[in-house]
Amino acid sequence: MKFFLHQLRQLLKHRRRVGLPVIDDADNFSFERIQTRHQRPVFGIDRHSRIEKFDRGHEPHPPKKRNTGCFYIGKLTLLLQTDRPAFSRCAGILKQHQLDAEVIYIAGGTLSMQALVGRSLDFMCTGGTPFIYAYLEGVQGKIIGGVNNRLPYGFVSLANIKTPAQLKGKRIGISRFGSTDDFAVKLALAQFGLNPKTDVSITQVGGAATRLTALQAGSIDAAVLTLGLVHIAQKSGLNLLLDFIEKDIEYQQVAIIARDDLLKTRADVVRRFMKAYSEGIRYYKSQKEVAIRKTMEKLRTNDRAIGEFDYNQRVRALPDDAKPTIKGMQLALDDIAKDNPKAKTLTISQLVDLSFLP
Repeated sequence: MKFFLHQLRQLLKHRRRVGLPVIDDADNFSFERIQTRHQRPVFGIDRHSRIEKFDRGHEPHPPKKRNTGCFYIGKLTLLLQTDRPAFSRCAGILKQHQLDAEVIYIAGGTLSMQALVGRSLDFMCTGGTPFIYAYLEGVQGKIIGGVNNRLPYGFVSLANIKTPAQLKGKRIGISRFGSTDDFAVKLALAQFGLNPKTDVSITQVGGAATRLTALQAGSIDAAVLTLGLVHIAQKSGLNLLLDFIEKDIEYQQVAIIARDDLLKTRADVVRRFMKAYSEGIRYYKSQKEVAIRKTMEKLRTNDRAIGEFDYNQRVRALPDDAKPTIKGMQLALDDIAKDNPKAKTLTISQLVDLSFLP
């Protein structure tokens, strides 16, 4: 836990140093309390950006009977990109399955994995890339479901950068090294024929909304952004150099991850959660108007075209059967194996457990 809080402090210091906001829509470390019986969160950051630590005792979970259905879900962003579990909650589906949840927002897959390992979370919605890195370092967990099985990104640059060749020597912003957007940046640079180590400078900035703010302020020259933010970026005069959706690249951009010990000790809760999640997918896809309104709220826009575009693209990436993409996981594993020899002996079956799906 001390290491995790240290990481938070370091990230905040960096963002203050480069003049970026500490709290924003897609990069909020604070917690949201939602219909929980035991509301004793572990950590958060208040509106004055002061790190607070909340004591939950020595147990990994608040005292309660096993399988009561109360658990903690970690998410990377407030956007619906990783909000399907919360959308299930809002629809009352979790309650129907006698489940209760507290959702904690954390920016960056690397930090979120640290929270999962530290038992601050029961489930984590994060990308395949940060999970594989964590697994190689000894994290005992499994991907048990898929949330976003495509890369829902656009590679966006400043207005004066109109071609990929003009990216040479420029600054590209990501959330953290080893994150999903870090992978997307490297994938884009490969398509542009650029070397991420020698042709550009990659810097850790923060979540998608923070990267957009940094672009608009001129603190960075390019970044990958989520779909709704790409629309906003284009309307503000920024250039879209690559649309990953058009490429239709299978990749585990967001998956549901659980620790191995949770899968063993609270298997019934996990099965109920995955059943509720599967029903939430059907609800999300069938209630288009409700979902678009939610998307617009999260993006803080009154432009329905932005909300509808974002929804339509995410529906394409959201699996009907709630399964992760094996092909997309293999793509991430092959990329990591280029620099990490340990990844060469790793198999997808070691990373994924589909037995909890209905």
